[in-house]
Amino acid sequence: MYPTYKDGDFLLMKNNEEFKRDNIVVFNSPTSWGAEGKRFIKRIVAIEGDSIQVNGNNVFVNGKKRELERYTCENNEINKSFTLKKNEYFVLGDNILQSNDSLNQICSGSESFLIKESMIINSGKEVFKLGGF
Repeated sequence: MYPTYKDGDFLLMKNNEEFKRDNIVVFNSPTSWGAEGKRFIKRIVAIEGDSIQVNGNNVFVNGKKRELERYTCENNEINKSFTLKKNEYFVLGDNILQSNDSLNQICSGSESFLIKESMIINSGKEVFKLGGF
């Protein structure tokens, strides 16, 4: 999540009744991400009911281009559209060029690129130190 957060920063998690676009969340990684048992911190860019289109190096949420650094991957001819179901989220890191996130998973051909609400750590009692959680 650099430059928003840096290694060594501490995060105190707060309970949320509802997750919204641009919320920053910590979650247990899906097994398809190749980082079993690790936790990730990412920004929610789309929530349930949102339509996503990934077209080459561009991401559109509900028809509006998401202003991100140019994202590149080996297969920049990707053209994928989908609508998020209940309790599904599309997440991206702020350091998009070095981020293992939903977009990176799409580029690598993963079918498990969405984060489910049940994976999000939602506890007001947890403190995380970046680079060590």
